[in-house]
Amino acid sequence: MATQFEIDCALMAGLAYQSSRDKINWFPAPSGWVEFSHVPNDTYPTTLSFEASAFRNRSTGEIVIAYAGTAQLTDWIANLTLGAGLSSSQLEQAALYYLQIKQANPTATISFTGHSLGGGLAALMGVLFDERAVTFDQAPFALSANALTRIGLENYLNDHGFSDSLLATLAPEFISYSDDGSRNANVTGYFVQGEALQLLQPPLGVLGMQSQLEQNSVDVGSISLHSQALLSAFLQNDDFRAITFKLPELLKMVFDEALYAHDTSTEKINFLEHLIRHQSDVTGSFAADAMLDRFTSDLQKVAQDGGFTLTNT
Repeated sequence: MATQFEIDCALMAGLAYQSSRDKINWFPAPSGWVEFSHVPNDTYPTTLSFEASAFRNRSTGEIVIAYAGTAQLTDWIANLTLGAGLSSSQLEQAALYYLQIKQANPTATISFTGHSLGGGLAALMGVLFDERAVTFDQAPFALSANALTRIGLENYLNDHGFSDSLLATLAPEFISYSDDGSRNANVTGYFVQGEALQLLQPPLGVLGMQSQLEQNSVDVGSISLHSQALLSAFLQNDDFRAITFKLPELLKMVFDEALYAHDTSTEKINFLEHLIRHQSDVTGSFAADAMLDRFTSDLQKVAQDGGFTLTNT
């Protein structure tokens, strides 16, 4: 069972996707957290589609940095290079953004999260800077957790205002990084059974302990199963995941564009995001109304003995 912090991270990882989505399909910020930074913006341009958000807990001051995943073809440059054990512009920008946030908030506890490419970035940041990372459908970038990556990253940071002396003060764990695997325990996460990156886990490797969310669906592609919205809904209500074993065509209908699925970049509401937004809340729009819980409860009634799934004779 996922912890509340892990569920919160799933929502923050989803909300990092903004430039590729219409606002009607943005994830909600989790209760008790406020987004205080998002890049790119008018004063902070990025390259190769790098996108990230920073959130602060209103009660504790803790900060979570969420990295967005693959949204455009250019993102695959990062996927390919990091998967092959090389550094990339995405990782460089991820490190620079973190250090800028840390420099402005020197006493805050900072963690990382992200989905897909963003999950791979979060995992690498977790081991390179010795911080906690919670990842989702993590991209397999374990080969890039090496000394050469750290050296290349150090040179990039030196060129962008972070000298070795400043790094030694601000992030000594980065300077002392060793690729002995001792920091892999910083990283935890989840992936949906059958999602697109699962097949790449054994040959390329993911970082940390990853838990599989088992599901039972028919005729649902691995790209659809890679959805952060689906993963988040499974974490918000585990019974929603479990009901797929009694209703194996449920996810097929959820992802059917002739029924409930819409491109999240359009003004049309996508069903899964709609459930997630109402399960939590959207500040300034509506309060949480447990829509996912109610939907799951109705599905359980359908699936029970005597429900509509029985063949009546």
